[in-house]
Amino acid sequence: MTTHNQSSLFYNSCTAEITESRFRIRGTYDIQTDIPSTPEELDQIIELSKKIGLHISQNVAATTLEQADQRAAELAQQAAPHLHKNGKRRFTFIASFGRLKIKRQRLRYPKTGKTIIPSAILWKTAQNRHIVSALAESACEESQKVSFRKSKEHLSKTADVDSILAHTTIWKLKQKEGERSEKAHDLLVENVLSKHRETLANASCCRRRYWDIYGRGMLMVQWRYCRRCCLAAR
Repeated sequence: MTTHNQSSLFYNSCTAEITESRFRIRGTYDIQTDIPSTPEELDQIIELSKKIGLHISQNVAATTLEQADQRAAELAQQAAPHLHKNGKRRFTFIASFGRLKIKRQRLRYPKTGKTIIPSAILWKTAQNRHIVSALAESACEESQKVSFRKSKEHLSKTADVDSILAHTTIWKLKQKEGERSEKAHDLLVENVLSKHRETLANASCCRRRYWDIYGRGMLMVQWRYCRRCCLAAR
């Protein structure tokens, strides 16, 4: 990867290898830049370091993801030798440090002509792009503090791009997270109540039974028994 601007030349390369089910990632970088001796020199160095970090993160992630994709294809062929390679398809991962464009290996069933992408099945990704969990979580957290448009601006500034996510996408992520939290909460309530079904049955004569919900996923069950049930429980 090579990047040019008015005062700097940045280059970095990266390789990823799999040895005994472990990744070995190696890389180099070379930076040349002109920084004038001014009071702003400190800020310029910090800003340059930030941009270098973003470029390296993008390169390492893209290179490693492509290697992992190849590994997934190899494992699929080992499990089903009748699968044949059928070219590669472009795919985009969207992370907090930018968009990662890679090519994913496709495999084909000769008899049916159907194609699959093993890494898409393994990682449960969509057809054309995937928003990584860390960015989705950051988007949801950011949208709790400011508007969806402001959230977009903040996330894009962090990634040093004009637009990392559309504000409508952030809204959809927020809605999806809300639905997931609600389902998880309902499951928690059901699990807690299922453990107290016998107590519920024995306390049928009590005037009041209630439970309080505190925050996300926190449930505290409290019981108020009538005098007769309290004496029977002794």
